[in-house]
Amino acid sequence: MFYYLSKITGYLLSPALWLLLLLLWPLVARKPLVMKRRGIAALVLAYLLMNPFLADEVLRRWELPMNELEEQDKVYEAAVVLGGHMVSWDKAHQRYIFRDHTDRVLQAHALYARGQVKRIILSAGPGHPLRQQEREAAYLSAYLREVGVAAEDILIDTLSRNTRENAVETSRILKENGIEGEVLLVTSASHMRRARACFQETGIPFIPYVTDQLTGERRRDPEHLLVPSLDSLLKWRILTHEIVGMLAYRLMGYA
Repeated sequence: MFYYLSKITGYLLSPALWLLLLLLWPLVARKPLVMKRRGIAALVLAYLLMNPFLADEVLRRWELPMNELEEQDKVYEAAVVLGGHMVSWDKAHQRYIFRDHTDRVLQAHALYARGQVKRIILSAGPGHPLRQQEREAAYLSAYLREVGVAAEDILIDTLSRNTRENAVETSRILKENGIEGEVLLVTSASHMRRARACFQETGIPFIPYVTDQLTGERRRDPEHLLVPSLDSLLKWRILTHEIVGMLAYRLMGYA
């Protein structure tokens, strides 16, 4: 039930829906003056939602900064990669289609190739309630084998559907395979705050390894300060999803 409620809440909190409601708001006014005022207010709010600088500055306060490993020579038992709609399988063309947050698996592969981690744990089950047959970890495992990762060095969790379940299933995998000591927790800058809380609650010893930061260096050029961008709506969506998710997890005792 929690899984489905979280998905429904995510749809309702979508900034694209907010923008649509803003544009419809003036149309329900009966008086021309009220319609005009609502129209102006809707345009101002829509501009603020699509302003790149504002979206970056707010998201920057939530994202965790990119980090390098303090002990570059240390070899970790595993890198735990959390799923996030990174990849799907195109049956028509028989190939993988990579999407957002792919940096997570690319960075884990780079750590493995440099010998900094012994294994890669992929934690990603069905990410969409209507596509339960799609198991992202299985796709990512097949991809990693294609690019040279030994099959015995890949452990997968195809059951978890959210960050809480990522932590629970990862704990199970670690115990079943006798993996002790710190692992690297690999996920996006916007997601790491919630992931960190869940893994701490589960008791897994880990070091955060932040990937695909969306904000980057602060920009003050005219285009970034003034020109509206649809990418800003995506950043607001990610931010609201993570904040609401963190609040819900705390209420449930997951973080």
